[in-house]
Amino acid sequence: MLRNGRRTTRYFSTSLASLTGELHYAHGLYVTLASARPLDEQQTRAVTEEMCSDIGRAGLPLRHAGSFGFDFGAAEWCRDRVPDRYVVRIAVPDLPDSVWFNVVSAVAAWWKAHERVKTPLMKKAGVNRQSGQTTAGAGYNAP
Repeated sequence: MLRNGRRTTRYFSTSLASLTGELHYAHGLYVTLASARPLDEQQTRAVTEEMCSDIGRAGLPLRHAGSFGFDFGAAEWCRDRVPDRYVVRIAVPDLPDSVWFNVVSAVAAWWKAHERVKTPLMKKAGVNRQSGQTTAGAGYNAP
């Protein structure tokens, strides 16, 4: 698990440079991804669910899970209190390197694609495609 954690950190730091939250927790058991646009709690929950569903349909072992297991990767939303934003936390499992690297690559590709195009899920969460503002007007600004 620790090796997969270090490898995940290295891969995300280069492939998702500006789209990560914290990558260097002392325990090395998870990393966080952050959107270039501020997300509220509802949007972060929705993004986490969509990412896990999409990657799971591809047959890769990543699930939306409130608590983390070790026989599959897990993703969950959380509040990062230091920069005061919502992030998606990815827990690193005890899987063979090659299997986990496929998951890490899929997460990075999904996250990049999600950042380039506002998904239909963001519309469901109340994001105006033109302005980038939530329908509630709460600080979701397009870059």
